[in-house]
Order: sequence, then structure tokens, then C-alpha cells
Amino acid sequence: MQDMTAKVVTNPKGWTLPSKDQIDSLSGGESGSSIYLSNFLPVLGGYYNNGTLNGESNIGFWWGATMYDGAVRYSLDYNGSNLYTYSITRHRGYYIRCIQAS
Repeated sequence: MQDMTAKVVTNPKGWTLPSKDQIDSLSGGESGSSIYLSNFLPVLGGYYNNGTLNGESNIGFWWGATMYDGAVRYSLDYNGSNLYTYSITRHRGYYIRCIQAS
């Protein structure tokens, strides 16, 4: 049986998770945009929920650094044609994509 225990990962030196403002500037906010797709080069990869991979062929999600509240964090979402800013509970297994710290 595979160990599904959450692992603590630290950012490489000089890199960080994007803030909500940085995600919004890339995604166009909650309404979504395709303007920066060629800059971000997203790939479809789905997400883990309760140990099961879901949506691997039609969606992609990346965690951001900004909390919405104690149980919800902002993320960058990709539906195959647009990027969106989204907020979701932290129990989901999303990907991490660091950006260079300024």
C-alpha cells in the first residue's frame, strides 16, 4: 500500500509560490483568460482527492501562497483553454509551480 501522508516541501532558494495578485495577473482573475497561456505553458494533469487522481486529461491546478481563510487557499486553474484564479480547501493534491522571488 502506498503511503499517502502529506509531505512538507520547501521552495528552492530564491523561489516562492505565487501570491494571489501574481496569479490574478497571469489568469485574468476569476473570470479567466487565455492571454498568458504561452508564458505559463500549463499542462493538463488533474489533481488528487482522497488518494485518487481526477481530471488528468482535462484540467490542471497549481497552489498559490495566499490563503483565503484558514481552510481555503488560492490556486491557478487551467481548463484546457483558459487560466483562472480559484479558491479551494487545502485537502486537495494540487501541483506546485514556484516563481522566482523578487
